[in-house]
Amino acid sequence: MKRLIISICLSAASLFGAKQKPHDSAGPGNDTLPIIILGGEWTTTIMFNNTNDLAASFPLYFYNQDGQWTVPVHGYGNVNTLNISLPARGTLKLEFDYSAPATSIGFAMVNVPCGFDPGQYCAGVGAYAILRNHNSARQQDFEDSYPLGQSTALSPQQFLFDQSDNAQMVLNLTNTCIQDFCAGLIQGPNATIEIFDENGNRFYVDAETVMPGEVKILNIAQMSSATWNRIGMVRVSSVLDGIMVTGHRINETGSFTPLVSYNY
Repeated sequence: MKRLIISICLSAASLFGAKQKPHDSAGPGNDTLPIIILGGEWTTTIMFNNTNDLAASFPLYFYNQDGQWTVPVHGYGNVNTLNISLPARGTLKLEFDYSAPATSIGFAMVNVPCGFDPGQYCAGVGAYAILRNHNSARQQDFEDSYPLGQSTALSPQQFLFDQSDNAQMVLNLTNTCIQDFCAGLIQGPNATIEIFDENGNRFYVDAETVMPGEVKILNIAQMSSATWNRIGMVRVSSVLDGIMVTGHRINETGSFTPLVSYNY
């Protein structure tokens, strides 16, 4: 059987992922933009919306596996922290002045205060990371957006699984534990991926080690041919709080569909 494989390298659309929650504002615990990709074929834009009737101000932090991540933000210079100020019902767009052959991957966290004044509360700020992939071999760019999600993610997190018609499933695992003690919590694999078929039978399992601050990108089709043209459900569980799961499906044309994980 002929199988189309789209590369998992950092210059391919297989890097995309989508956050768990389908709403557009941050509630308590929603503090993380789980993936930012810069360089190579990739650009990322971050958008903030303030739905409150009062102004909002809060810090934005950038991280990667090395800890604080210094990135060139247009109009602000090289920073690892920004103070975001939004007028009432206002919007802010952040772009990155990053151009390099190699890609750089990380994530961002915000600390939106929960105020008690009328019209101002922590659930009133929305944020999105918008990723774009440009490849000269195709006419259209690929683009997707990821809203704020919970850094202390519920476990297990689950996705639909559909690699029928030569599709590919991609999972992104983000370890948002970035404190000094986090490295001491890594004692072997800390995330387990299980895939079940339409009859509820597990046919694939994988254990991954995701280091503090790391964003690990896994193309399931490339990892195992036993998963090709199968359908079912993905279940991701972790012994640690703070490992977030995002994902998407790439169809046979190379286009993608973001997936929303669900917890019970």
